[in-house]
Amino acid sequence: MISTTIGVFVFLLFLLMAVQVTYNLYATTMVTSAAHDAARRVAGAAAEGDPSALARGEAWVKELLGEYGERNVDDVAVRRIADAVVVRVVARNPSFVPPAFRRPLGLDTIDRSVRVRIEREIEP
Repeated sequence: MISTTIGVFVFLLFLLMAVQVTYNLYATTMVTSAAHDAARRVAGAAAEGDPSALARGEAWVKELLGEYGERNVDDVAVRRIADAVVVRVVARNPSFVPPAFRRPLGLDTIDRSVRVRIEREIEP
């Protein structure tokens, strides 16, 4: 009876760990994609001379992430560095497993930075 209980507990822990890893992979992909799209939009608007593009960058990231962005994104930083736009997004993932298993694997937070060059046409 005890060995069966321990076996079921270990099986459920592995199952929850698989769910946590899968969710983390999906969320990391979505955060990276949203940061890249927002950086591309800001760089395009900055190339056209729009001074308010940097201010709208954070809203673009949260809009692209939808409900996940509203609940889980802790920080969005949009900066212009020389001829590039850098978007940094920090988000926290919901937990399916105890922190003792999640933290050593780095599955509790997502920290992504994306850099996109601002390209301008050279007039002849």
